[in-house]
Amino acid sequence: MKYKILTTRKEIYAGINLWNTRYKEYKINPLLITQNIFSPFAGTNVVCWGGFKGNQLTAFVVLKYTEALLSDYLTDHHAWVSLWVISEIDEQESVWRELLLELETFLLSKGVRKVRIGGDPQSFFPGLPAEMSKEYLSLLISSGYMETGTVYDLYQNISTFFLPDFVGEIDHAYQDQLRLEAVTKNSEQELLNFLKTNFSGRWYYEADNIRRIPGGIEDYWLLYYHNKVAAFARVNTEDSAYYGPNINWGAQFGPGFCGLGPLGVDRNYQGKRWGLYLIAKLIAYLKEQHYQHMIIDWTTLVGYYQKLGFEVCKKYTILSKTL
Repeated sequence: MKYKILTTRKEIYAGINLWNTRYKEYKINPLLITQNIFSPFAGTNVVCWGGFKGNQLTAFVVLKYTEALLSDYLTDHHAWVSLWVISEIDEQESVWRELLLELETFLLSKGVRKVRIGGDPQSFFPGLPAEMSKEYLSLLISSGYMETGTVYDLYQNISTFFLPDFVGEIDHAYQDQLRLEAVTKNSEQELLNFLKTNFSGRWYYEADNIRRIPGGIEDYWLLYYHNKVAAFARVNTEDSAYYGPNINWGAQFGPGFCGLGPLGVDRNYQGKRWGLYLIAKLIAYLKEQHYQHMIIDWTTLVGYYQKLGFEVCKKYTILSKTL
């Protein structure tokens, strides 16, 4: 088997076709290809690797890494195995081990010391999907990767959603003191300031990049208390200009899909149910817009979202390695 970095669009699309053939339930649409592979966020590098048997591509990996520190998000050089597929099942173990060695040698040459499966900027998955655990989990663990947690995607058919009583109670208690507004180009700095102060890591980094994409900033929402930002959320829909990870696989549920997340409340206002209030209001809004299937991605707060009717639909194992 010969391994090399893929440098032509034809080779990279051959790798994506290999993935789409092997994992039909996770077929990658053209928008995600352009967005997540060919248009990386500032400071993130994307390299595609291929394994060849003769002239036939039989293994494919999308690797992302940083060479510079990304403000408060990453204080060390990191890498992520974003996508991975091997076509020859009977040779999967030997090919995967050889390919991991190639990737890790490359990353060490770039000064990278930490690598994770999934969870990258503009990620396809937050970790190893449960459906792929039988194929890859033991291989990764035996190759030095450690399990560091489990996260979930959640789902709800919002066509039957009705606002809970507590939403009306909060509306009554605060009357005109609370208001929910979609972010615009005129108010994007308020969002960035709020995130920089309260969520200065990944969420700020994402928003600072997404705002540069036409229509990207308009998927964010702000909850104001006395005209001061108290919470934020992002929703994406099948009609969004930018696809957040919350709708990567929304098409699995049928037309009319949307997604929620991330979401955060200023610590000074936590404990008031304003997070649930914000979610409920956004669900009601999206229901009115005739969206039906809502996904919340990459969370450990299953019990929290179950209060509004969400249930687990996908499970992922977080795996990482120090090189």
